[in-house]
Amino acid sequence: MFNLDHAISKWRRRMLAAGVKAPVPLDELESHLRDEIEQQRSAGLSETEAYETAVLKIGEGGSLKAEFAKTSGILAWFGDDQGTRINHVLGVLWFAQCLWFLTTMAMGLFKNFALPTAFTFEELFIMLYLGMLIAGIQGSIRVFRGMASGRRTIMTLAVMGLVLAIVQVLRFRSFSFLAWIITVFYLASIWLLRPQKRELATR
Repeated sequence: MFNLDHAISKWRRRMLAAGVKAPVPLDELESHLRDEIEQQRSAGLSETEAYETAVLKIGEGGSLKAEFAKTSGILAWFGDDQGTRINHVLGVLWFAQCLWFLTTMAMGLFKNFALPTAFTFEELFIMLYLGMLIAGIQGSIRVFRGMASGRRTIMTLAVMGLVLAIVQVLRFRSFSFLAWIITVFYLASIWLLRPQKRELATR
């Protein structure tokens, strides 16, 4: 009896043997293959026929390797689809931002370091913020790799950043140009990393 998952596993091994490197290009190809299988099934083909037709449409390993070679380089780093490009760009930007904030704060703390007898509220807040930045660095790496856990982490940090921005405006009645840029970046991150309809349907 035909087993689709087993057939796709064998197909992946053939792609690897042909030189299509894992994991990102091969995972993307498998996603396209599965989408094509679903389309063929919707057209009335059996599971076996849908798989064979989809494999023919996707192409053979050698030709696919050649296509990937053409698109290799700096532009290929961004990815072949919109979701991958968003993950890569946001992953790098969040990594840079969190690392910058973490380095700046750590240097300031190191200069004024003294072992306290008791932590003040401000010191506890700074420690919490440092932990958030470390989580942001880890989350940005996961976002870059397309992991859902990283997206949730960055979404949480972006929402918290917006709340802090609102508190700053209400408390100090001022907002610097850099703060505006960062706030827009938080809003863009929340919008771009929001769950898509397809993701919600599969939950």
